Amino acid sequence: MAKKPQNAGGMPHKKERAFADGAQRRQESGVANESGRMRTGNRENAAGGTAGEREDAARARYKSMIAGLTPPFVVIEIMFAALAVYLFVAKPEKPLFGGIFLIIAGIVLAVYLAALFALRAAAKRAARNAEREK
Repeated sequence: MAKKPQNAGGMPHKKERAFADGAQRRQESGVANESGRMRTGNRENAAGGTAGEREDAARARYKSMIAGLTPPFVVIEIMFAALAVYLFVAKPEKPLFGGIFLIIAGIVLAVYLAALFALRAAAKRAARNAEREK
């Protein structure tokens, strides 16, 4: 079995000393675990943070989803509406062509509004839970 190489004076390597010093400081400071997270009076989950902070993060994620969802749906809606208007103008004798694209635009709008209301409700629920936890 090979021995670990040591420095000339028999001292452990710099990394080993740093690890031992860090472990000793964590023990002295009353840290809850090896990750370095301080123990507090608030509840913490495995990922860290109090319950209120987790709910604020959840609310921020929902708001981010709403912000990311809006531009693509707006662009799609404008394209379908513009195509419908073009078909109404280009082929006035066949309004069915433009009507089909207006119906598709309405369906896209309904899907967007359903997703928007669901995400807004979830964001409000997360905000209520954050207020209740504080």
